[in-house]
Amino acid sequence: MITLALDENGKFEDAFSKKNEKPIMIAGIIYDDKGKEYDAENERYRISSYLRAVCDSLGAKYPQDLHSNSNGNKATVGKVKCKIGETLKEFLREGTYEKKELPTKNGYLNKRSGKYVMFAELRSSQGVKKRVSGWNDNDLTQDEKVSNLYLHMAENAVVRMLFHNPIYEDVTDVNLYFPTRKVVLKDRDREYDKQDFKIYGDKDKCEAESGRLVHYDIVSSDFYRTIMENECTRINKKQLNVHYMNTSPISYWEKNEKYNTFLYLADIVCSMLDYYKKGSSPAEWMDSFAEWGNKYFGDDQIILFGYDDIDDKYMEAVDAVGQGEYFHALDIIYDAECSGSEFEKHYKDYWFPKLIKKIRITATVDNLCRSISDLESFTYRSNLDQQKLLWIFEEIKAIVDKGDFGKKYHTDQVMFDMCNAGIAVYNHIGDFGTAKEYYDECMKHTGDVDLVKILRASNKMVVFLDDAFRYGDATERARKNVEYQKALHDIKSEICPEKKDEDLNYAISLSQFGQALACEKNSDAESVFLESLRHMRKGTANYQITLSYLLHFYLDMGMTDSYREKTKDYFGSEKPKEQLKELLKLSGKDDSIVTFKFAMYVYLRALWVLQEPLTDFIRTRLEDIRETLVKKKMSEHMVGHPWELIYKYLAFLFYRDGNCEAAEKYIHKSEECLETQGLTIDAIIHNGKYEYAELSGDEEMMAREKAYFDEKGIDRKNVCTFMYH
Repeated sequence: MITLALDENGKFEDAFSKKNEKPIMIAGIIYDDKGKEYDAENERYRISSYLRAVCDSLGAKYPQDLHSNSNGNKATVGKVKCKIGETLKEFLREGTYEKKELPTKNGYLNKRSGKYVMFAELRSSQGVKKRVSGWNDNDLTQDEKVSNLYLHMAENAVVRMLFHNPIYEDVTDVNLYFPTRKVVLKDRDREYDKQDFKIYGDKDKCEAESGRLVHYDIVSSDFYRTIMENECTRINKKQLNVHYMNTSPISYWEKNEKYNTFLYLADIVCSMLDYYKKGSSPAEWMDSFAEWGNKYFGDDQIILFGYDDIDDKYMEAVDAVGQGEYFHALDIIYDAECSGSEFEKHYKDYWFPKLIKKIRITATVDNLCRSISDLESFTYRSNLDQQKLLWIFEEIKAIVDKGDFGKKYHTDQVMFDMCNAGIAVYNHIGDFGTAKEYYDECMKHTGDVDLVKILRASNKMVVFLDDAFRYGDATERARKNVEYQKALHDIKSEICPEKKDEDLNYAISLSQFGQALACEKNSDAESVFLESLRHMRKGTANYQITLSYLLHFYLDMGMTDSYREKTKDYFGSEKPKEQLKELLKLSGKDDSIVTFKFAMYVYLRALWVLQEPLTDFIRTRLEDIRETLVKKKMSEHMVGHPWELIYKYLAFLFYRDGNCEAAEKYIHKSEECLETQGLTIDAIIHNGKYEYAELSGDEEMMAREKAYFDEKGIDRKNVCTFMYH
């Protein structure tokens, strides 16, 4: 059984009017009696004995001098708290005071069986969760209204400690010590009255005497009981036995002492966290809370979380892990770790690693197979974040590496799907060497795999051969893939003659054959691309992707008229100004048939190759493209490849336009698109810098970039000037 005691610190109702110089938090303790009967009851007496001994040693009154009151005891309280600060660690860890056992019920010296855990929930600077704020005008959900912030934080604390506790995952038996809360105002408040918060004390006198302090009663036992009932229902928790629940104001008078001992300890924790805090911001306070908690309670004996959007993300990930949705959980974790929350470091260092460890320990093969399938689907996402893809893949692979799938499950199927995903992952970051390793491993596990999957893996081989500058090998492999898919296409056409012109797998193999030919600047690429488009449904994402390859080919080959003829199908207009307008309408359209960043690359490359002038409209939107996309709520599109190429052509365009400052900014930003990249993307970046140096006459930069290609043994002129470079 665990005993939970809550207390709070800070001005919740004044949290949004000015910068808070003190932490706003709900904190307290959990006491775990280790299943020993009467141990929690003994601990209640032990706390009393400890605090009484501290007060006696200073000639202070217990429990009155634990807290300031109207009798002028502030100086004495200060001495008591200093003494508690000196002795609390020993009490929490050992259950002793000055190395001596403390009396429990009837004066017995029973040795402690249980242990303490500290928890704290700290409000961030923003302190407004998107889950409950900012999305409507509902007074019941807005943190800024009345005492909603306190209510929401109290609810979070109770739900987390009793139902989603990272240390005690299955809480079934509890003792609960919950404080009430009173809000003291100088007069009646219309907003509190509207929501029917009760006035504590003589209501008639409060109404009659203008200016009298009014005490609004904010929480009662009903509030906490409703929280627990709702969460039990939501998660279908079948067992939560409340052995004792006390909801009352913390009283520092001796007659009420026996109901408040655990609350005294919760209050002390709040006071100590506030007193020993370091820094001036919630992020710094969070670090100091962790430092204090580890020192007094012991390593891994603290539960410290934030009232912030990142905590909602954490809880979403917890739910996903519980449902076996590992890919979804990892997706959430990655986004949360890049969210910019001031508590990002704490969650990244403390909570997310524990969650990932839990996935590795509890993973089942069925759930893992589903997650690998989700990963494979993610590789085809239009607005793909390649860095996220790589991170998730490595985490899922770590789970696979620990598993034993050979006895009861289809090992070949799991390993093929895993390695097949690996080919795509490393193709996306231009690491052709690792992509080939996964392809070779993939082909060892084809026993239980259908032919369509094997041919798709073979298609991916074309990509890494191109990335390795092995254009001849890529062309031959792509030609073979087309032959295989054509044979299947002919069989399908006999079975479904009415669908003979629609065959996505055949069309994709043609598209990749066209890319391989385009890399060799083979004029046959055009007819292959057009044949591929004929077998795709017009207006689909795959159609637009292949169309973009064709447009790049036309630019490579100087086929200006053919390019202009096809641009309307891709951009919706032939005019550069209207094309940019259409691109900037893709806000939030992650599932759009046109992927913004790849379309922007085609657009900028065409402006450069076709020598289109920068009009005022185009110039003002491209000069600070980040600001433009933020204003359009499109910043999520600024990730990964091909941004190194977008920045390259922005640099070229602004240099030609006479804005050397913007040009320099963009050519250097081309290096910042991916944290992890293979040789191919690395070569693209260095080639862009070489070409920019050549354009701007920067001989020193040219020499540096030439040295890079000499060191790598890459013939820059022959292999770094093809489509997509």
